[in-house]
Order: sequence, then structure tokens, then C-alpha cells
Amino acid sequence: TWNKAMVKVEDVTSFGTYVTDESLEFILQGTLAIDSATQSALAADLISGSNQQITWIREGRINAVNVKYATDGTNYSNTIEADVTFPSAAATTQSLTTAWSVPHDIGVEYRVLVEDANYVKSGAAGTFVESATFRVKGAITVTQPATPITWSVGNTYQIKWNIEDGNI
Repeated sequence: TWNKAMVKVEDVTSFGTYVTDESLEFILQGTLAIDSATQSALAADLISGSNQQITWIREGRINAVNVKYATDGTNYSNTIEADVTFPSAAATTQSLTTAWSVPHDIGVEYRVLVEDANYVKSGAAGTFVESATFRVKGAITVTQPATPITWSVGNTYQIKWNIEDGNI
């Protein structure tokens, strides 16, 4: 639920003149931000199949958030976690973290969205924050050479690797 507010202005002078007026109701929205460590991790690109912690910060009265991601940079149809509730409804600065199992699709432009569960993103409206665009990388492990070795220039050597994750 939203906290609706009104502003009432009164002027009482010593001359007995009394003036009052009230505003229409309005909503007090909180704000959301993705923390700097999460922003840095996303900017460095993620490894497919890995677990990534996504931390966000709220200011004001936001009771719960939805955490989503887009694979096209704009359509947030994939839910990471829905209706994540803050431990306190007080209008204080609080942060929460959720774990995300990074998808296996590499070469896609991803974005993460954190939105107020009661005032969701609709175009530019809503209480939300979006990450910058990032990509997911595959993972490989070099299996040969398996030990430190010295190679001579001009010779041919065999290198082997395993694809650990992703469509490489």
C-alpha cells in the first residue's frame, strides 16, 4: 500500500485573520539504487552458470521489490525473485541481496531491473532502477599443458581445453 499525504497550510495572525488551504492527496515514493559492488560485477560481465549476488538499496517507504532481467536490454520478462520484502517498513535506508543463477546464453545484452512491487515499471513510470547493459561470458579450463613448461620458438605443441559452461 502507498502512503498518501496532503499538505495543509495555515496562517494565523494576531489580527484574527485565519487562512487555510489543503493540497490534493499525493504519494510519497521511495527510491531504489543498485549498489556499486553489483554494478561493478555486472560491468565486468558475468560467467554463464555462475551465481551472482545482486544487492540494491532503498530509501523511503518501499515494502517489497521484484528483481528481473531482460535478454534484449528492455523487456524484463524474466523474474529473478518476486516480492522480496524488506525486514522493516520504516522509511529508512536498507539494502537487500538476492542470488541469481546467471543464464547460459552468451552474447546477449542483459540488464537487471529492481522495481517496487507495488508501483511496477511501466515505460518511464514506476519506482525502479535498471543496470547498465552487460554480457555473459562462457567458461573454459585449459587442461594441457597441465604443468608449467618451457616451449621453444618454431615448434608445434598441443593445447587442450574443456568448455565448462556456455555456448562457446
